[in-house]
Amino acid sequence: MDKTMALKLLLACILCLSLITGAVFLFQWLTS
Repeated sequence: MDKTMALKLLLACILCLSLITGAVFLFQWLTS
């Protein structure tokens, strides 16, 4: 496994986490 592949995987994980966190935050804000 080369470094560029690992870096892309890491970036994808961070992006997914931020999207999920943002969606949850938005949902809680809308339902409050």
